[in-house]
Parts: sequence; C-alpha cells; structure tokens
Amino acid sequence: MEDIIKQVIESEYRARQIVEEAEEKRKHFTDTVEDEIRKIKDGIFASVNKEIEEIRKNNQHQADIKVKEIMSKAEDSVKRMQQKYESNRQVWAKALLDSILGERG
Repeated sequence: MEDIIKQVIESEYRARQIVEEAEEKRKHFTDTVEDEIRKIKDGIFASVNKEIEEIRKNNQHQADIKVKEIMSKAEDSVKRMQQKYESNRQVWAKALLDSILGERG
C-alpha cells in the first residue's frame, strides 16, 4: 500500500514537473514569437517609413521644379509687361490726356 501511495506521489510530482516544463516552454515560445513579431513589425515600419521619406523627397523635388517653372513664367510675364509699359508709356499717357481734354472741350 505504501508503495502504491509512493508511486502516486511520484507520479503526481513528475506530472507537476512536466506541466511546469511545458509552461516554461510555452512561455519561452510565446516570448520568442512575440519577439519575432516585433522584429518583423519593426522591419515593415522601417521599410514603409523609408518609402514614405523617398516619396516625400520626390514630391518635394517635383514641387521645387514646379515652383521654379511658375516663378520663371511669372518673371517673364512681369518683364514683358514692363517692356510693354516702357514702350507704350508715352502713347498711353497722351491717349489718357487727350481723352480727358476731349471730354472738357
């Protein structure tokens, strides 16, 4: 009878050891999986952030080019208007003066 009780106690002790080992392995596996998931996620975010930065730089470059084009066109328009003003200033002033004097007379 004592042998049976002793065997039951030993069996229970071994069962607890097996359960504890299984729990430790599960915890280690969970930690490992979580660590791998974190590494994968970090890698994905790093890749996405790099791609976003490249797109942002490209967009900024394209915007800079467009701004330069617009500024160049604006400067050309201003130059043409200035040239037209310089060449027609006296004609326009005379026409305005004639128009004013013509209304009085």
